[in-house]
Amino acid sequence: MPILPHSPSLAVALVLAVVAPAAHADCIDDAAARHHVNAVVLRAIGWQESRLQPRALGRNANGSVDVGAFQINSVHLAELARYGVDRASLADGCVSADVAAWHYRRQVERQGDTWLAVGAYHSRTAARSAWYANRIATILMRWKALPAGLLPFPADRTLAPYSPYSPYSPDTPAGRRRPLPSATPPPPPPPPSSPMLVPVPVPPTPGRSPSQGVDALAFVPSAR
Repeated sequence: MPILPHSPSLAVALVLAVVAPAAHADCIDDAAARHHVNAVVLRAIGWQESRLQPRALGRNANGSVDVGAFQINSVHLAELARYGVDRASLADGCVSADVAAWHYRRQVERQGDTWLAVGAYHSRTAARSAWYANRIATILMRWKALPAGLLPFPADRTLAPYSPYSPYSPDTPAGRRRPLPSATPPPPPPPPSSPMLVPVPVPPTPGRSPSQGVDALAFVPSAR
């Protein structure tokens, strides 16, 4: 399997912490460990993107294609080719997980804030990014990996996709999403190996005020 290089460590610790080691690991756990991101958050991203369907495929209105379990956009293929990753290999769930963890880690380094990084996995547009971060937080709450409570961003700062966000399939028409059933069951809980998440204090980001850094308990709604 192609292995992407992990990025240098951040000075700021991740907001999420594990309370117990995993009993066993899968591709998502391995990818998360390799790139130093939280495995349960990475798993939730995969669930949101495709319900972890390795052969999921989405055609976007701008002509790009989202490929694999983590819906890696085709705009990244030129860069990924340097590491031996092509479109066909993204149908391998382990490759998709590794690329997703690599991409997520880059967002963590760029954003310096866990929830901003989660949102940036989906979009650079602030309102769409905030919507996505709230979706991931909701999944974690359903999995009981995150205490139920306030979402990271207030609803009036979010912008949902133009139609219900759902897994893609190869026959989805360009620019259209397959609608979800009206009563979608909640996602299954993480496998027994996935650790629970707990809020932990982390040091403030140098040069940032307390309201800007990740210096409070985890998942406090953003003040920005």
